[in-house]
Amino acid sequence: MKISKTLFKELIRCESYYSLNKLYEEKRNASFVNGSLFDLQKHLDEMIDKNTYENKLENPMKEYEQEQFAETERVLIKYANKILKTNLKAGSLAEQKEVVYHDQEGNTFYTKIDGYQETINEIIVLEAKATTTNKFIDEKKPFFEKEESILRLKERSELETEDEIETYDKFLVDQVFNPTSALGKYIFDGLYTYWLVTKNNPHLKKISFYLAFLNHEYTLDLNRATVDDPYPYVEGKGEIVTLLEMGQFYNEYLYLLEAEVKKIQSAIKQNVFIQPEIDSKCKRNDNSEECLFCPVCYAYLENIPGSALYFAGKKKYKDILEGKITMDMYSDSELTSVLHKIQREAFIKDEQHINKEAIKKWLDKLEYPIYYLDFETLSSPLPRFQDETPYMQSVFQFSLHTELSKDALKDINENHYSFLVPDFGDHREECVKALIKEIDLKNGGTVLVYNDTFEKSRIKEFAEIFPQYEKELLKIRDNIVDLMDAFKRKINNKTQVFFYDNKLQGSYSIKKVLPVFAPELSYKDLEIQEGMMAQEAYYSFPKLDEEDLEEVRKNLEEYCKLDTWSMVLIVHALSKL
Repeated sequence: MKISKTLFKELIRCESYYSLNKLYEEKRNASFVNGSLFDLQKHLDEMIDKNTYENKLENPMKEYEQEQFAETERVLIKYANKILKTNLKAGSLAEQKEVVYHDQEGNTFYTKIDGYQETINEIIVLEAKATTTNKFIDEKKPFFEKEESILRLKERSELETEDEIETYDKFLVDQVFNPTSALGKYIFDGLYTYWLVTKNNPHLKKISFYLAFLNHEYTLDLNRATVDDPYPYVEGKGEIVTLLEMGQFYNEYLYLLEAEVKKIQSAIKQNVFIQPEIDSKCKRNDNSEECLFCPVCYAYLENIPGSALYFAGKKKYKDILEGKITMDMYSDSELTSVLHKIQREAFIKDEQHINKEAIKKWLDKLEYPIYYLDFETLSSPLPRFQDETPYMQSVFQFSLHTELSKDALKDINENHYSFLVPDFGDHREECVKALIKEIDLKNGGTVLVYNDTFEKSRIKEFAEIFPQYEKELLKIRDNIVDLMDAFKRKINNKTQVFFYDNKLQGSYSIKKVLPVFAPELSYKDLEIQEGMMAQEAYYSFPKLDEEDLEEVRKNLEEYCKLDTWSMVLIVHALSKL
């Protein structure tokens, strides 16, 4: 069996992955020591459409994301060379160094290395990770230290007390070298490469192994940027890249990787079909982390009424595997969450949960005019404009419906303002000016958004980048009200639920809420139907001719307009409860 790094990570994530992957790759030719193809056909039907034979699972990375990550890798290696004074080459997959290991069972483990350089005495390896260093720096991870462009994991010898050492050792095993943790998924990824390099090091040269991350403290200064140095060094913050040297730690913890290799070898040799077992490690509904086979493993649970799958939290997975697959299988006393109790009751009674009094009180606090606001942004790994940081959400569009009095808006095009950049250049100040002009709070009013953390963060960033508009921007931010609060919100640190419908399936996203209150409204007829498609459309601007650009811009405006109109209809519906 040929095992790439990607496949290796999936095989160690889930015991069922080997057999599901074999069935997926070999289809009707797949054979296992247990179970016939007839028994496995239900799983195969979730993978392949039995009428059209089309693949139902493939969800490849979008082209614009591939381009972003390829450019990020090139930049990380370029600036790593500057720090290390090396000559690591950044190239396409075809140009990268490949390391391979053939085991005695006939399996092939392999990967390509982002950056590789070999001298007489040393092998230098660099793995570029398109993530930021803030994942490593916080008070819960006291064993990582960052100084400008260098990230360092403390050594055991630096610790003074037995308690510190015990906490440190647990941290390394539970987080740093745990392939399913937020940190470990990056570090264990490099450990696999390190293991293969050791298998291709017959002269036992020293192996220096660096992980390269985007520096979360880095701020782009275009005034100092040049063609040769597009991301200039920032005093006190460092280069755009931050390096973590892991060779010593990898050598010490190599046994963890080798243990996983043995498990995989054993699974291949035994060739047993293991029935899917769901867990939080599946990362279901996570665009970047979701297992390929989630549609297979979750199909039954997603289609049964009152599925316990729609309870929030991790405990549900254990309960489901033990047979509690629907909400009515729980007693009220078993449920500690207010939302879970309401979900259970709504399912059993087949009716909505509505606290009309609480919703009315919330509505009564809204001050007209109401400005229904929604932003669209591009999250770029590499900062593009002045004062941006890696992965800053760069606003390129907003939609605004203005309602002067209760239920005044009757049509989606009435009192609507759309801001959309004309091209891929920097139009942030124009966006700020339009925002301030269109949201006039001199005589009061409410700025209504859905899930306010996002809009508040963008406005705060605008105020920091453009301090000359800080007063007006912060006034807008301070008048933001979250429409989600009408359905559930925290009061005195406890979540209170005022509305629930079985159609929500445990989610309060606006895409779930809208069909409950305005079933006639749908995104399905639009060319752009969700935020990732909007990002992709915006990213395509530089590649389009004038006619196609106008068509894409029109599609973006129609999509964003529907987002704010959806909020209008939800407020109108709430007022009629």
